[in-house]
Amino acid sequence: MLGLVLLFLSNSYAAFAQGVIRGKVSDAKGESIVGASVVLKGTVKGTSTNADGIFTLENMSNGNYTVVISAIGFTTREVRTSVPGSENLTVRLEETASNLNEVVVTGVFDKRERMDASIAISTLSAREIAQQVPVSASDLLKNVPGVFVNAARGEVNNQVYSRGVSAGGTNSGGYYYVSMQEDGLPVTNVQFNGGFFGPDFFLRADATLGRLEAVRGGSAAITGPNAPGGIFNYVSKVGSPDFSGEVRTKFGLEGNGQPFYRADVNLGGKLTEKGDLTYNVGGFYRYANGARYVGYPLNKGGQGKFNIVKTYAKGSLKVYAKYLDDRNGVFEQLPATNFNNPQVAPGLKNTDSFSTNKSLVFDYPVNSPTTLDRYNPANLYRSVDRAIGLDWNHALGRGWSFQNNVKYSSKRQESDGIAFTSPVALTSLYPYVLLGGLGTFGSYTFKDHLTGRTLATVTQAPNIVGGQFAGFNFIPGSTADLPGQNVQANSVLLSLLSKGTINVREVIDQASLTKKFNDKLSATVGTYIGVSHIESLGGTAGATLSTIENGPHQLDVSAVGFDGKSYQFTNPQGVASLGGTGGGFNTSDFRQKQLSGFASLTWKVIPKLVFDGGLRYDNVNINGTTLVSVTNPARATPGYGGADGNPLTVYDNIFGVAGAAPLAVAKTIETVSYSGALNYRWAQDLSLYIRYSDGRKAPDLGSFIGLNTDAALASVNVSPQRVQQLEAGIKVQRAKYNVFATPFYSLLSNIRVTTPGINPDNTTYNTPALLNSVETYGLELESNYSLTDHLSFRAAITAQKSTTKKWAFWNTGAPGPQDDVAVDVSGNRAEFVPNLMINFGPTYTIDKFSLFGNYRYMGSRAANVVNAFELPAYSQFDAGFTYNLTKALSLQGNVNNVFNSIGVMGWSPPGGFPSAIDPQGFTPAKREADPNAAYSILSVQPRSYYLTAVFKF
Repeated sequence: MLGLVLLFLSNSYAAFAQGVIRGKVSDAKGESIVGASVVLKGTVKGTSTNADGIFTLENMSNGNYTVVISAIGFTTREVRTSVPGSENLTVRLEETASNLNEVVVTGVFDKRERMDASIAISTLSAREIAQQVPVSASDLLKNVPGVFVNAARGEVNNQVYSRGVSAGGTNSGGYYYVSMQEDGLPVTNVQFNGGFFGPDFFLRADATLGRLEAVRGGSAAITGPNAPGGIFNYVSKVGSPDFSGEVRTKFGLEGNGQPFYRADVNLGGKLTEKGDLTYNVGGFYRYANGARYVGYPLNKGGQGKFNIVKTYAKGSLKVYAKYLDDRNGVFEQLPATNFNNPQVAPGLKNTDSFSTNKSLVFDYPVNSPTTLDRYNPANLYRSVDRAIGLDWNHALGRGWSFQNNVKYSSKRQESDGIAFTSPVALTSLYPYVLLGGLGTFGSYTFKDHLTGRTLATVTQAPNIVGGQFAGFNFIPGSTADLPGQNVQANSVLLSLLSKGTINVREVIDQASLTKKFNDKLSATVGTYIGVSHIESLGGTAGATLSTIENGPHQLDVSAVGFDGKSYQFTNPQGVASLGGTGGGFNTSDFRQKQLSGFASLTWKVIPKLVFDGGLRYDNVNINGTTLVSVTNPARATPGYGGADGNPLTVYDNIFGVAGAAPLAVAKTIETVSYSGALNYRWAQDLSLYIRYSDGRKAPDLGSFIGLNTDAALASVNVSPQRVQQLEAGIKVQRAKYNVFATPFYSLLSNIRVTTPGINPDNTTYNTPALLNSVETYGLELESNYSLTDHLSFRAAITAQKSTTKKWAFWNTGAPGPQDDVAVDVSGNRAEFVPNLMINFGPTYTIDKFSLFGNYRYMGSRAANVVNAFELPAYSQFDAGFTYNLTKALSLQGNVNNVFNSIGVMGWSPPGGFPSAIDPQGFTPAKREADPNAAYSILSVQPRSYYLTAVFKF
């Protein structure tokens, strides 16, 4: 380490002792231009700007010079300067149209122009990002061809995959196959809890975001950590020698007119007179009721970020940090009718919500009658992230260069959410199981908690056949006053209320060493290390039965038993099963360690033909314990009264307790991936490439941390999934347009499928694993076209076909495994993969005014692997304008989902609980038998309006 410090200091001193020309190149709005060419006029001496738009020309003799700065998509400028006195140049270029020659840093081991990169990569500039009002950071990826984004749940808990590399609902934990990165490193190295702990909980797009680079498939197998599906890198702005900044204030009306408030700020400049030490600082704060208002703000919080960059003759050193504290809710599904053209059920609107109301605040036991915690739905999902990192790039000399990016983060998530919500019939046994009332025979009364009005009565009685007990009868009395009976007769809304805390501390480090042997050959070797410590506590705080209506009212449930006693099944807040529905809270303590080694070679075979290939080894080690809660043995004691000692207040009699011994997990998975490509630069404005990749996706923490039995642990298949991809690309760059077309083929295999089953005693089990595969082929097309000086277009189109090459799943039938059957549906359409995706956006600019729009088409998708029906195609149109009041002040207006379309992005089968948790169990035959059945859907967010004031200086 001392040697590295001395090396750094000696090279810094050398930079000060010799003449240099140094500066930053940016566009008219102050955003960095990456990969701009910087050449001394009349010579071949030159360089290019780095990822921060900064350039340095070294070993300059005293004198006068003319520097020529050019970049594709911008007008060329000549700047006269002299040495000494050229340490702080600021160059602004005017934008034209194209961007295929910009330099990219994602998905490659060395910075290179997009035209020379044999990868499918797209970029979004800060200007393009600022023009949108995305639902979430992930929502920006809808602008990238080949990428499927489901942001219907809101800011967090999104789903992203590319090129059909997804196992549909099987591995739908958000980002299972891809790596979401911030400034070159993953936001987090772990995801689990069914997508409720993952990168989007800790990633926000704000005014500090400089650009977004998106790589689909291909080289991601070797450049990303266990992420063969793609890498999406959110690159922050850095400061420049000139002070600049911007402030954005946004007001909106979302859904049915709910207010949205947000402020963004970004400032950057120099810390030294020479401009070799710069800073950038910014962030945002947002307060919004949400597009589906539930009585409390759905999004509340923000983040702050900063970085300091030291540039010197042979490199740069960047220190960066982030603090995030944000609360977010997620949208629940709503009842719908019509499988061919889904519409929210009569009496409901797409701005309605089934989330719990603000009065539902209560205390519950945590594995003990004396240990209490509080559930408050207004707390939402709170995500806190404290991160600090160091990114060092250094030219060692003689063709050697070194890069190291390391980050430490401490993340915390607190959740007061809904684990599951679905209609359930009061004439079925399931509500009474969850209430703890199954077998307590008598007359049950269901009252509206807010009004006190009796809405339903049901009698539970034994079913006696031949003098023998043969089950249960549930005889409805009056249920006509229950809202939502058009959705499901004699039914209410069942909600399981989840509560949890997750702490993750992790260190992520990626280092690489590159040797450029000559103009034809270079090689890179490197390592990636991700060490994460995860501590979690989670379970069910309680359960509610509520009315089926917007802003559901919880029901107070009581019974007069045949024994003459009065039973109370809900507490004073209308909550049953406090502290768990039979079990309690599980505590986990895990460590995940990922160690990777990679190597790549770039060889210019002939002047126009370049080969690049690479190899990656990954070692994923997961070690930890889960203390699984169990049924409270005291419940078997006659007269047991739960937390309050009263056996007639059943709501606090059901909570579980911690098990006697933790379940231990120790697994190590090793994988090897490789990729190779050829890129032919046919002409300055035309290049072709072809690439083959064979990647692996190892099971990560989410496959292990939720296990609760030794049998479940034994059934886990640690064999990684395989992702084989073949792609070709053609890139055309002209003065007024560019085109990037990529045909591709992908085969995702070794997909492990199990189905959770329910035993007759209401415990769960996992079926044996089935190994399946999905095959996808298609075409991605991306283009920018400037038709005139005023009118331009941007398009991203994906056409693909995805089928189950081999697929079987379990039909679990009645409770218990005895009648489980494996159903083979090989050859069916793969679930959730659209056949066509289109993003098309025109922009018209004249003088101080710009008008822009975006048309988004999402093709039909198979609803499940048995292809019971298709989630229909839909279109969404967004529109906006910008007006420059002055050079510094502008106004921007946006309307998202102008025509208020209902695009279905998720669903649950009809029949309520438990049918709703088994989408594969809903077959074409069941649909044909009841084509008018009500089911549940999750749709895109309803129409919203925004007005933004932007001040730049």
